[in-house]
Parts: sequence; structure tokens; C-alpha cells
Amino acid sequence: MRNPEAINSTTLPNRKSPWKTVEEEQAARQLTAEAQINAWRAILPGLLQKFARLKDPRRPGSIRHKLTVLMVYGLLLFIFQYASRREANRELSHPGVLETLRSVFPEVDSIPHLDTLARLLEKIPADQIENILGTTVRKLLRNKKLQALLVEKHYVVAIDGTQKFTRTVPFAPEALHRKSENYVYLLEAALVGPQRHSAAG
Repeated sequence: MRNPEAINSTTLPNRKSPWKTVEEEQAARQLTAEAQINAWRAILPGLLQKFARLKDPRRPGSIRHKLTVLMVYGLLLFIFQYASRREANRELSHPGVLETLRSVFPEVDSIPHLDTLARLLEKIPADQIENILGTTVRKLLRNKKLQALLVEKHYVVAIDGTQKFTRTVPFAPEALHRKSENYVYLLEAALVGPQRHSAAG
């Protein structure tokens, strides 16, 4: 699980691990997940309503997890910036994480495999999800929920090109190629707060 300080940045802190044992690391990661889920309580109800309006492209007889449940797990995948679905499957399957999720979403009866989420997202047009994100951010700004991010009465937006992941096998025709690697670069924009703005100069 990513350190909370690094959630809004793809740059990892340059320091040694603070954990001495595997048990300490697992406990810290679980606490981080629970804290982040609780912090999102205020935003999640509105997001769930928007997710529920998405057309489910799956065959009715093959559905085990609700679309909203899968989308929430996709949100967690993004929030914690997992490097792979395998890592996310491992970290989000802890009993404590499931218990915390159930306190927010009583309908969550089991943890879906994130390969299922990947297959779902392949069938949902990306612009529909982008519209949900844009609507949510606009609502937060309108309701003055992001006031803590103001710098001299203005919001600061950081824009950066970021390499997301690499694979040795071709995974999409749009992927960039370098020697034996296939990789993806994205142009990201993020609201940043006063402390990160000051550190950046």
C-alpha cells in the first residue's frame, strides 16, 4: 500500500522502509487502506449514484458483483496507485479492508478479482468515466470542499507526463516501443495543495 503522502504523486519518497517485520508492514498497509476508505465516505455516495447509471455491458447471467462494487475497487486501485492488478488483489483482500468496505458498502459480500474489473472497463467507454470524474470535481469545487488546496485564493494544477507501466510483451497497438519494452506514458493533471506547491518552488 502506498504511503498516504505519495498518493497524489507518482514520485516515491527516497528513504528506507520504516517497517522492521512483515507483520508491521501488513498492519501499516491495512491501516492506510482503512483511513483512505473512511476519508472517501463523503464523496462515495455521489459517485455510487453516478456509477449506478452506467450501462452494464455484461451478460445478466454472468454477473456476480454489482457494477458499482467493481467501480469502487477500480477507484481504490487508482487512489493507492498500485503497480499491478496482482499487487492490488493481494493488498485489498485483507479481512480488515473488507470489513471497512462493508461499513461503507453493506452490499459488498466478497472481494472481486481485479481481472474481472479489467474486463468490465474494456467494455465501458472511457469518456463516460471521465465525465463522472469531471462532474465530481466540479461539485467539490462548487461546494467549497477543496478550500484547503487554495494558494493565494487560487487552485494550482500540476501537469506532468508520467510513465505508468512497462511490459515485455505487446499489450495494445497504441503502446510505445523501446527495444524489448512496451510502455505507456500519460499526461496527468492534478490539484496540488500549498505544501506541495511550496516544495516545488
